[in-house]
Amino acid sequence: MMREKLLRLLNIGIFALVLLLLTSAQTSFWMQIFGHFPAPLLWLPIIAYVAINRSPLETIIVTQFFSLIMAPATVMPEGLLMICNLGVALSVQLFKTRIYWNSATYIMMVSGGSVLLFHLFHLVGSFLVRMPNYQPLTQPSVSDWIVQAMLTPLAAPPIMWLLHFIDRLTGREIAVENMEDSWGGTR
Repeated sequence: MMREKLLRLLNIGIFALVLLLLTSAQTSFWMQIFGHFPAPLLWLPIIAYVAINRSPLETIIVTQFFSLIMAPATVMPEGLLMICNLGVALSVQLFKTRIYWNSATYIMMVSGGSVLLFHLFHLVGSFLVRMPNYQPLTQPSVSDWIVQAMLTPLAAPPIMWLLHFIDRLTGREIAVENMEDSWGGTR
């Protein structure tokens, strides 16, 4: 029992380290090479992976923890970042209950959709959540959102492979249920 808890904590800790490295690569390394060209949201496939492969309670806890880790890398207020990431994670879980298949194309689709969802949650949340010294988004960069939604899925498969490797290394079982689809069959 104790060994299982330690492996779970190790799993989350390694995921957090990967998240920190990818967030750092996105915010600093990308700027050094590509300048102001929109960077893929390299951390978002991790949120999507957790949402796809963990229970709702674990997804909520891990997503909030990851949001706190990411907070220093953004000018977005922590509360708004937590709301946006939680909205994305729960949306991915809801989507998974309706549509799911186990392949790289699914991960790519979910990652691209998550980028757009994140920006929509950020846009709406910036008007609903009033925070000092933070102005609502009045001029969203829709073209940047589209570029990020196209680039992030390209980075998702290797990130997913790494996360799956970490799960196998720490003994985590992938929580893919045999859900019934809307046609009455199983997947």
